[in-house]
Amino acid sequence: MPTVQYGGDQAGLVILYPDDETKWIKGGLEYADDILKQSVVVTTGQDNGADWSVSPPVSGTTDSTGRVRTVVEFEREEEGTGASLLIRIGGEEVREVTWVFGASQDSNEEIWIGFFGARPVKPDVAGTFEVQVEEWDLVVKERYGKTRRR
Repeated sequence: MPTVQYGGDQAGLVILYPDDETKWIKGGLEYADDILKQSVVVTTGQDNGADWSVSPPVSGTTDSTGRVRTVVEFEREEEGTGASLLIRIGGEEVREVTWVFGASQDSNEEIWIGFFGARPVKPDVAGTFEVQVEEWDLVVKERYGKTRRR
């Protein structure tokens, strides 16, 4: 993220459900109230709205050049039912989304996972917004022991 920020600038990981564009989850960093914060937005689809939560960023997320650096992780919880998605930012668990993996084991629901950088369109803000992904590591753990690295 650049050193000059505008309200709404954000970057992180996202899960999209291509069969329902109103259902998605994102977690990362976002400028809200002119302060860089941890941010998670969860929508459940069918235009039911969104749940947005923000909290102060973890310490040590800005390097000596003023660039923000952190690790955003999405992980399926291994305890209990295995239905929850755990979201960590900077090593701190900031959210548990309990319904993500709750579908039937026979479900073939397609999901897309990726990273994003965004700046909401505003009439008084011009220019670009730089997001640099330094490392991208995707490990797919299937429920019954198979692991694939992408």
